[in-house]
Amino acid sequence: MWTSAAATRAVIESATDGNPARLRQWSIDFVAPVLPGQDVTFTVARTGVRNGARVLSVEAATEAGVVAMGTAVVAPPRTAYVFPGQGIQSQGMGMDGYARSAAARAVWDEADQITRTRMGFSILEVVRNNPTQIEAVGTAYQHPAGVLHLTQFTQVAMATLATAQTAELKERGVFDSECIVAGHSVGEFNALAAASDALTLEGLIHLVFARGQGMHGLVPRDAEGQSNYRLAVIRPHLARLSHAQAEEMVNQVSADTGELCEIVNHNLRGKQYAVAGTLGALEELGRRLGDGQPGRPPILYVPGIDVPFHSSALLVGVDDFRGHLNDKLPARIEADGLVGRYIPNLSPQAFRLDRSFVEGILTVRDSAVLKDLLADWDAASAD
Repeated sequence: MWTSAAATRAVIESATDGNPARLRQWSIDFVAPVLPGQDVTFTVARTGVRNGARVLSVEAATEAGVVAMGTAVVAPPRTAYVFPGQGIQSQGMGMDGYARSAAARAVWDEADQITRTRMGFSILEVVRNNPTQIEAVGTAYQHPAGVLHLTQFTQVAMATLATAQTAELKERGVFDSECIVAGHSVGEFNALAAASDALTLEGLIHLVFARGQGMHGLVPRDAEGQSNYRLAVIRPHLARLSHAQAEEMVNQVSADTGELCEIVNHNLRGKQYAVAGTLGALEELGRRLGDGQPGRPPILYVPGIDVPFHSSALLVGVDDFRGHLNDKLPARIEADGLVGRYIPNLSPQAFRLDRSFVEGILTVRDSAVLKDLLADWDAASAD
């Protein structure tokens, strides 16, 4: 018993950061006796992974030889998978995974079949070659930097990439099935797809394409496909501004120019905010922020984005997109598996199925749907 207990302690101290709760499985076989007075050396080595957990071998030996062999399965540290929003897209993204992983390749090929048969374009063509013109759903689209930077194609590419990367992690046995997931903007849909069965790949692609189409249709473009909007990141501390002063400056630029200029995401209080606006308004904002510090300007433009995401300019498209959500999401979603694991965009709180969580969301975003739920919470929560 002492040998087994000492071997278990060796695993806990070397592989769990001292947290015995992470030891999921343990077995040991004794192959020789330990005689009184003998020193025992324990050696712990990783031999594999299984659903994100490490599989370890444990050897106990005296100077006379091996006396016991054990196997342990250790849960990984609490893992979070965070899925980005637009701005990270680039030609060829995900193609290294396509070449390396059968699971990732299967996802890309399935997505390509879906986009070819349902939407009339090839997502692999978009990602590999980034053409400046393309036809989809009976409409011609163009963008001077390539259509990968048109939001409807960007979102499909990013959803496919996220699904392919998740599939590769699972293929290799390193995906932590008890992970926390979160995502920014379109990444939130990818996070939900990775963490649950709420969305199939086909449903995810249809949903994000419709989302992108709706956003694209709300933004005027010139003959070359360019819009008058951009997304910037401001860093108030580099302009020696407080949180309140930064918000006031952005609002004042909008008032003075008569054009869109809005903070659409507070990434880090006082240090990083996303601002959507017209080119003219953002240029004026940049002038007022000043030069900042050497090599550290207080405003940066996010490349590849020319839609005012999450701003009031897109509010008119909310009801239409809600219809797409109702069409593409399952009638019932088993949400219990998301409790404690999913961090929504709107509130930095782990998802829960209780009234106070819904009330908390309602404090940051007005919603007729949530108000209806709260109006008859007993009935809604019983369903």
